[in-house]
Amino acid sequence: MSKITRIDDSNIAGLGNLSHVSEALYGALADREAIPLLLNECGYLDWLANAKHQYRRNLEEAIASGEAVQAEHPWLFGQLETLCVRATIDDIRRELAILYMAFPAKDANLANFMHIVFSDVVNARPSHFVLAAACRQLRHTVEVRPPIAKILRAMKPTTDDPELRWLYHAAANLAAVPALVATARRRLVLGDYIENRRL
Repeated sequence: MSKITRIDDSNIAGLGNLSHVSEALYGALADREAIPLLLNECGYLDWLANAKHQYRRNLEEAIASGEAVQAEHPWLFGQLETLCVRATIDDIRRELAILYMAFPAKDANLANFMHIVFSDVVNARPSHFVLAAACRQLRHTVEVRPPIAKILRAMKPTTDDPELRWLYHAAANLAAVPALVATARRRLVLGDYIENRRL
């Protein structure tokens, strides 16, 4: 059972923006009080599901806890499941267009520049969430059109922007919960556990 209160869905419904990543998701992940508790729970789930020598009861606890935390935060996990996959070509086009529309330009070489930045971002293979978060942060923090190197740096988990690092860390760990539950289930089916000791 999750040790934190459920993130309220009431103010989330109907929100939208040009990007397919809502401000509500950024806000939820940026919550430095609730999300760390949820991340601690995810770390415990990781240990329960992946420790080399694990008891059957611990695998069963991983399944129950993982399912419970997902059931308590369906909107959050639903968003992350959708957005923490590799960005599609259309996702990349949309996010880069939104980013560069925010900076007026008069030069005719914008089309050539967009072709190059598009190619570099496709090769970086970011998740949709990472791409959208990086573009959003650049729109909010830079005053001129960002160079390609700045965009690529903003998409790295080791970016020098602490807000982005936090968002990437939170999203990646929370998005891993369904896989941890699946790992625990698989280990139970395969008998990859130590029998519970009788006292």
